[in-house]
Amino acid sequence: MLGCALAVLIGTWVFAGTSKTDEVSSIVAAIVALLSALFWVLQNSLPGMAKAARVDQVDLAVRELAEAVVEQLEDEVRLQGLRDTVPAKIRWEVSGRGRRGPAVPAARRPPDEEVAEPLSEYERAILDLYLSSPTGRRRFVVVGAPASGKSVLGLFLALALLRARSRSDAVPVVLRLSGWSPASESFGSWVVRTLGDHYTFLKNTPIYGANVIVRLIRTKRLAFVLDGLDEVDEHDRGAVVDQIHDFLPKATSLVLTCRTEDYASAVKKRLRAMNVTEVVLRPLAVEDAIDFLSEAEDGYDATPSTAESRPEARWARLFRIYRVSPGASDDADAVEPGSRVLSTRPEKWRSLFRLLEQPGPSPVKEVMTVPLYASLVRSKYGDDESRPADFVRRVDHLDESGIKAFLIEDLLAKLDPEPAPRGSGPRGSGPRADPTRRWLRLVAADGRPRFEWWRVYEFVPATWWSVVAGVLAGFVYLLTSGFPEGLKRGITVGLVLAMTIGLTRGALGGVRCGALAGVTTGLSVLAGALTLLRPLDAVFVAAELGVAMGVAVAAARSIERSTAAVLKSSLVAGVITAFVTAAHEWTVKDAHAGLVRGLTTTLGIGLSVFIAGVLLRRFEVARPTRQPVPLDVATARRERRLLPYLALGVVSGLGIGLGGALIGALRYGAVGGLRSGLEYGAVVGLVYGLTAGLAVGLAGGYVRWMSEPTPKPVASTPVSTFRSARTVAMTYLVLPTVASAIVMWAFHLAAARLGVSGLLAEYAANVSWQSGAALGGCIGLVFALCFSPWCSYVIASALLWAARRSPLRLIACLERAKNLEILRQDGAAYRFRHDEIGRLLAREHRSESAVNP
Repeated sequence: MLGCALAVLIGTWVFAGTSKTDEVSSIVAAIVALLSALFWVLQNSLPGMAKAARVDQVDLAVRELAEAVVEQLEDEVRLQGLRDTVPAKIRWEVSGRGRRGPAVPAARRPPDEEVAEPLSEYERAILDLYLSSPTGRRRFVVVGAPASGKSVLGLFLALALLRARSRSDAVPVVLRLSGWSPASESFGSWVVRTLGDHYTFLKNTPIYGANVIVRLIRTKRLAFVLDGLDEVDEHDRGAVVDQIHDFLPKATSLVLTCRTEDYASAVKKRLRAMNVTEVVLRPLAVEDAIDFLSEAEDGYDATPSTAESRPEARWARLFRIYRVSPGASDDADAVEPGSRVLSTRPEKWRSLFRLLEQPGPSPVKEVMTVPLYASLVRSKYGDDESRPADFVRRVDHLDESGIKAFLIEDLLAKLDPEPAPRGSGPRGSGPRADPTRRWLRLVAADGRPRFEWWRVYEFVPATWWSVVAGVLAGFVYLLTSGFPEGLKRGITVGLVLAMTIGLTRGALGGVRCGALAGVTTGLSVLAGALTLLRPLDAVFVAAELGVAMGVAVAAARSIERSTAAVLKSSLVAGVITAFVTAAHEWTVKDAHAGLVRGLTTTLGIGLSVFIAGVLLRRFEVARPTRQPVPLDVATARRERRLLPYLALGVVSGLGIGLGGALIGALRYGAVGGLRSGLEYGAVVGLVYGLTAGLAVGLAGGYVRWMSEPTPKPVASTPVSTFRSARTVAMTYLVLPTVASAIVMWAFHLAAARLGVSGLLAEYAANVSWQSGAALGGCIGLVFALCFSPWCSYVIASALLWAARRSPLRLIACLERAKNLEILRQDGAAYRFRHDEIGRLLAREHRSESAVNP
């Protein structure tokens, strides 16, 4: 608003003289006061635009969080296929109780009328285990071997608690500790941030109040299932347990999972001090593995099965299932008439079952009693077209690790577009490998426990981004070819620097990247300038912008340090660029002209870099991208009005846009006199400041309107966050472009009809809807790159696809891998279904890198 008032007063003084300035100043003062009041009213009315809750805020948050968690966990169970098959009967032992298996007295079970949906037998068993501890002491650590079913147990326990909960019970939430970095973030802040990212509706302050997640934790309305203590660094596990103990209130229900080999004595001692009950998972019983493969729906035994101690009972039970004699052959005709044939045709499993029932240990038996590999075998050979006998023949000579690798390879083979010919090497290797598999190998080799699609830019080398910065500079220079020279150079350097930092989130910087960005910028600008200028002038313009971009990119990392560092980098960029422009002007005209041009260049480039750096620092653009917020435009349309958001955005944008006109006034006032500089600043502010401010305000107001949390309980998923980020990016790209084109076109028509003269008429003759669209497009591109990860995702995916490192449609391919049960969803991110899959892919990546470095 101050910039707007200043521009009006300067314009009055320039065009009407001092006599009218006093008259206009009082009007301007009244308008500024009115706009200030309007701004204050709008700003303070926005938080109340959502409908207020009529019930207790914490109770409402608990109820709607339970709905969102149920939906999220059900989706995960469905995608893993756990609901469509009989879950493997995982056995356990409880420390200090001597109990083995899932047997709990029936009297401890909640009555069926309190259960919203019927519980499966597996859910009821683990729920009984949980309820066997008194309220206030329900803290467990589930310990087991890799792939023994720890995560599945935690998942089904959370679902069982949600289905059997009453209004006063806590809501279980499942969090993966692999997403937490104890070195950079405390446990409490990580929990609050992660829950806010997964369930963004809890950020709706008018509905649930401030800090509702913290209040839910303090009032013990949340129960925590923390999966993967073993995935935390070995040296941090003791401190992690201490942080969990210190942050969670006493009597908060807690379930931890950890691998047996990582359950060290120090961790065990700390957990026992927290009164945590140890639940040790055991391998599957052979008969349970057989039931799982053949879809037998026998119930749990209340005591250890007698089949474990009586081999003849095992055989009798097997014969009862298939109704065959011990001497029967493998032919289907040998099955007695009237025998029970299940949907998976159990008779075809006979060769594998005989191998499992042989006395003594064997590699196949060790593998098939692990839930993960039993499910892989069932998934692969459970249909009518597959023969388990082929599996038996192929693994007969393999040891335990070889069988596991074979099964995981079979799972990954689903990604391959077609089977590789014989003698062509391992599946999934070489140029025939599916691009999704190549990308998964890259992620696995990077060692990340989960993949966040909005951070895909981190897989692109910094040198590639330097080339992208140069290409963007050439594109922006061509796009703004009709602008004044000073404004064109400032936009090219300042906006492209912001675009580059938005693309790489501050990862780009240093002398090497700066030199490469400078050379690429010079070549790109030269290619465009040769179509507009004389060859010598084009060379000097390319050199000027190349030097400016190179210095700015080299010092880009200073943005995170301090404002003083940004100022120093801006001055260095302006001074170094001034030498190039001064030399050009000196060769064309004289030394005085060169000195003047050098001074104006120092001011223009320095201010452009400084303002860009300060704004990027203010909005924390140089930090790693945060998870996008899922949008719900339909709910936003019902819950709040759009017009106040647009009005507030336009008022703010006009002030910022007109304030930018002061750069032009200072730049030209230093060489052409105060009157000339102020006249130029007023005209530029009127023509370009109003246009840019309106474009930024409309886009910013609309995005804020969409991004306000809604009361609808929706959990974040990769697809929902991806679509939301795309909507935000397209809003930033389209709205400023269209609005700027309309404003420039209207200004051109108004100037022609009013018959303005002087500098204003000169600018009015040179603007059009094309120049407005170019200005709005540049501004929109900056906002889209800085405030939405979708653009950087698109560019990074294209670069990685061109380098044959990933598929072009990365999200679609990752969703396919999730549906094939290779990946699983972790909030809005992806993670491997099991660590063994990641290890195999990482070995493939190292082998391929050794062959093709």
